[in-house]
Amino acid sequence: MANNKEARILIYNDTHNSSVYGLWHPNFIDKTGLKRSDMNPVMKTIWGYWKDDFVPRVKKWKPTHIWLPGDLIDGPNKFHQGKYLVTPDLNDQAENFLMCARMLPEAEIEGVAGSDYHNSSFFDAHQYIIEELGGNFNVFDFVVEILGHVFHVSHGRSFPLVQVEQNLAREVTFNAISSYQKKYPEVEVIIIGHWHIWREIRGPFGPKKDWRVIVSPCWQGQDEYMKMRSPLRMVPDVGATFLTVTEEKVIVDRVLYPTPVVVNKPRKLL
Repeated sequence: MANNKEARILIYNDTHNSSVYGLWHPNFIDKTGLKRSDMNPVMKTIWGYWKDDFVPRVKKWKPTHIWLPGDLIDGPNKFHQGKYLVTPDLNDQAENFLMCARMLPEAEIEGVAGSDYHNSSFFDAHQYIIEELGGNFNVFDFVVEILGHVFHVSHGRSFPLVQVEQNLAREVTFNAISSYQKKYPEVEVIIIGHWHIWREIRGPFGPKKDWRVIVSPCWQGQDEYMKMRSPLRMVPDVGATFLTVTEEKVIVDRVLYPTPVVVNKPRKLL
């Protein structure tokens, strides 16, 4: 921690490496010796955000901690039967993500698994990734205290993307009940991924602190699953979350990039 009085926490998630709509390092050579460098316009845009802005931004900011809330690779992805993968090989997916992650500065790393269908045996691939980065793998979630502030981090679960703030506020209520019953620690900041959007809600947490629920954005464009479910509603936010933690407060910031979508302007018929 900087001067033992400040922590800078970078949170990025849902990179979905190997999705043809996600993050992919174009210099990757797979285990057969094939260089998988071809990228469609969405992949090129995501990679450009990562290489040209995000990596230099993070290097300048110098995080003390990096938290990875899951779905770092796209895995076998049962929803599209592998039709929209650069490679179905989970080892190659993991190695490609590691190439991207190692472009960032070293920091203390914590991570969790993502959705089951993006993994093998539920969490093996994510465990490999986190441990290869020298981090601490937590399977489902973790609770940590930094400078007197308690954080809960998990991948998250699905909700309808309507009345989002109401769904997030329920998590605060659930924690208030479970902590009152001495079943769970009292949490000041709840952090999830999974939704592919950026949201933050907050309220008073005593005289000097605020409770917060943060949904950290993703590194994937609008994929076929979103377009089949609701193309006008399920438009992701691309970027990452930055937390500055002091003894007095938690400061939340984020970087967001224009969302790459397959259809970005109408096709004129007349």
